Amino acid sequence: MMILLNMVNIFNLTKYNYFFLGFNGCGKSSGYIFFIIFHLIVSIVCLNLFIAMTIISSCDIIKVKNAAVSVYQINDIKALWMTFDPMALGFINYKDFWRFTS
Repeated sequence: MMILLNMVNIFNLTKYNYFFLGFNGCGKSSGYIFFIIFHLIVSIVCLNLFIAMTIISSCDIIKVKNAAVSVYQINDIKALWMTFDPMALGFINYKDFWRFTS
């Protein structure tokens, strides 16, 4: 019954009643403090996570661009190595090495 009366008070809330009486039993003052603290903590954490992800991805892109050897060059070296070492032993003789490096 009390819930029904509170609902009636909420629906009959006029500008005058709200200004002088507030929400009239809808929540407690500790709820406002909890909401503000929760909002600040969640927004700060989410913002920091977003900024951290952006910075990390930017650093990764810069590292790839500034690398001494690119992925494409490594793939070219692998393909050239396969022509000198078709059985994939990992070794070539010194004559083939001179042709490999020239």
